[in-house]
Amino acid sequence: MSEFKRPLAGIRVGLSISGSEESEHLGFPSWQVNRTTLYLVNSLIGMGAGVVFGHDWRSDGVMAAITGFASRVQLQGDGEPLLINMVAWPDRPFLTVEERARLAPSLCVEEAGLPEELRMFEQMRNAEGNLFAYLRARGLTHMRLQLAERSAARLCIGGRVHGSSGRYPGIVEEALIALNQNMPLYLAGIWGGATQQIIDAVQGREMPSTFGGDSGVGALYIRPPNGIEERAELTQGDRVLDPIAAWSAFRHAGVAGLIGNGLTESENEELFNTRVLKRVSDLVLAGLSRLHKPS
Repeated sequence: MSEFKRPLAGIRVGLSISGSEESEHLGFPSWQVNRTTLYLVNSLIGMGAGVVFGHDWRSDGVMAAITGFASRVQLQGDGEPLLINMVAWPDRPFLTVEERARLAPSLCVEEAGLPEELRMFEQMRNAEGNLFAYLRARGLTHMRLQLAERSAARLCIGGRVHGSSGRYPGIVEEALIALNQNMPLYLAGIWGGATQQIIDAVQGREMPSTFGGDSGVGALYIRPPNGIEERAELTQGDRVLDPIAAWSAFRHAGVAGLIGNGLTESENEELFNTRVLKRVSDLVLAGLSRLHKPS
């Protein structure tokens, strides 16, 4: 293997990417999700960055292409794999133990589990009703916090506004965690959706009634089911479902609050508006390169 030091070696990027309700209208049909994911992941790992995902990997051509490229880039004995995937409770990895072992040099798949105070429920994967809905939402937040722990920056693209089973749509929650942790945050409006709503907030627009999704778990955060009591101070903020506060946090940050991502205000605005995938990649790589100083 070549000992060439890649410019972004040692940095990990959390990738929040999924189709939105309007992505096809914007010229990006559903098959483009895989193509775009492949393009962006290859761009990042080609520069030496690791990528952290929060959805399950499947035995398909896209996964094979990504892991194949990562295995060629990854140097022997490089520590953690370039690709890290976390699966939210109650899901189990789609890949078999044998498949994960074969891909282990470049891909690590982990089950995120539940927060410590809820671990007694981890084996209740067949729970139903309000109990399941609450545990699933808390499990998604728990996974997203672990994704943030493993990431040094976050890139958001697309995301559905409706249909989430978490406290917020996934991309909204992952972006909010990044913002709260002062993590470099890149918002690409190329597919609209939840990411576009965040961009609208950052640009000072009024909150639409659809922001925050419609998961139906709001009442469960006020009164959890089955007498569940979570009292840990560490997770207190994670047990709040308040779309108005979330919108206000993005709006208060403003475009100026994103400049910690290594891009100028005008470059961030370009990232919000460009419909060219290569330009999205170029801007994100430029921002990361300015922030990252290889050891």
